[in-house]
Amino acid sequence: NGEDVASGGPGSWYTAQVLNNFIVDNVAALAGGGISLQDAVNVNILHNTVANNDSTATAGEAFAPGSPNTSSRQVAGIVSRRHSQSLLAELPPTEPLFSQPRLINSIIRHNRSFYFTSDNVNFDPPQYRLVPAPNEPPVYDDLGVVGVNGQLNPRDCILTSTAGYHSSNLAVDPAFVSEYHNGSRGQTVTLAEPTTAIQVPGAFDEGGNWIRVGFGPLTLFDTVTGARMGDYHLNAGSAALGQGRQLLAPAPILLDIDGQPRPTPTGTLPDIGADER
Repeated sequence: NGEDVASGGPGSWYTAQVLNNFIVDNVAALAGGGISLQDAVNVNILHNTVANNDSTATAGEAFAPGSPNTSSRQVAGIVSRRHSQSLLAELPPTEPLFSQPRLINSIIRHNRSFYFTSDNVNFDPPQYRLVPAPNEPPVYDDLGVVGVNGQLNPRDCILTSTAGYHSSNLAVDPAFVSEYHNGSRGQTVTLAEPTTAIQVPGAFDEGGNWIRVGFGPLTLFDTVTGARMGDYHLNAGSAALGQGRQLLAPAPILLDIDGQPRPTPTGTLPDIGADER
């Protein structure tokens, strides 16, 4: 948003609609491997599946001044940033200082947050790696606000953890048809067998951006079995079935990501996520 805010009241502000998407298995060098928001005052994030995205915290902004060898962990799923000063100058004082979307009926789960470290004390030559290590439990960071104190407000969503969020949210396994986490190039990190990690070797010929991040599998299909990698449709018996809220505004969402009717069967509550089983 920008000039629309300066020229009129909330009824004339532009709206961003994020509806019925699989936003999965992406990697960001900073925050927001799934979705990153800034200067967006009117956003609807409805019936999306935002899962298994990663933040490596390897961008320059992830390193605090005086800490060249260790970065700061970042939000991996959906991040909202503080509005720019120019937009804040036009907003009514009652508006939040960051993008606060309507976040409803979405699966936001198992988005992994890493930080980078270069250990030149215990290793010669230095060892470059992401933390947690492959044999350590992953750290999930699904939702967050950057640049100002605040919290996103999901409703009727499936989260990794519901601690601190509205009671309408669930912390359950949505039972995707198949899923994976990124690993080093040519390999896959699965949820049940976290044995590989994203590669982060140093690359001193990279013109200042000296961390070379390598991840995979960078293919839509398993090279051995031919099966599709990461099918984020819901299995029969999923805990997401019939657990959503019937949305009437800004308009009913009557179809899912595949163009199938929502809800199914008619007269029931919709499923959570982009897929209607």
